[in-house]
Amino acid sequence: MVMTTHHFLLHSAALILIFLTRAPDCNALALIRPSVDKKVWMLGNRNTSMEYERDRFLEEAQKKSIDFTLVHSSEFHTVVSGPGADRGSIIYKNEAVSLPDVVLARTGSGTGTVSINVLRQFERLNVPTLPNSASIEASMDKMYANQILAQAGLPIPKTMLARLPETSAELVQKVVGFPCVLKVVTGSLGKGVHLCHNAKEFENLSEMLCSVTNANSANPLLMLI
Repeated sequence: MVMTTHHFLLHSAALILIFLTRAPDCNALALIRPSVDKKVWMLGNRNTSMEYERDRFLEEAQKKSIDFTLVHSSEFHTVVSGPGADRGSIIYKNEAVSLPDVVLARTGSGTGTVSINVLRQFERLNVPTLPNSASIEASMDKMYANQILAQAGLPIPKTMLARLPETSAELVQKVVGFPCVLKVVTGSLGKGVHLCHNAKEFENLSEMLCSVTNANSANPLLMLI
């Protein structure tokens, strides 16, 4: 039977929660034990549609006696202290709260500084986060993610970081060749992806991207694949 995207998402939600309950020896899940009730928070944000994913996690959590709650990054305040004090605290909806056993980070394309800082605070307080803040930060920068993959010896397509309008079509032809794919470094959900069949298309796209970029911001950074 061919697994559709729908079936894949269903199985993914179930497998992650099964992993939480059956992998107590995993370092990232050191605080999770299969024989006791668990408190799991799914960290989202207001800009990400999570209803389907949340409902599937909730369904599986109820089967396994897991206390499952959806929380939002924008409703947190993090507090850090100096030397000699405690490691800090988490305030949610203006109230001090007891910490969960694990945090599932599902902030999606809306991940920003606030979400990353909240995750770091949980990690500072020894709460496992899946995925952790470092891996999310790496995935937010496509070029950095490719550098990590290349360093690990994994096969990746030849990729060059371009800066428009400085990067010329001649350089692209020499290093990558046409046709090529242009992707914004920090884009997601298929946005900011362009196919250039030849040098003329690259030049036209470069001109268009530069024209819509705010004059006060840095020139567009793209990956050429």
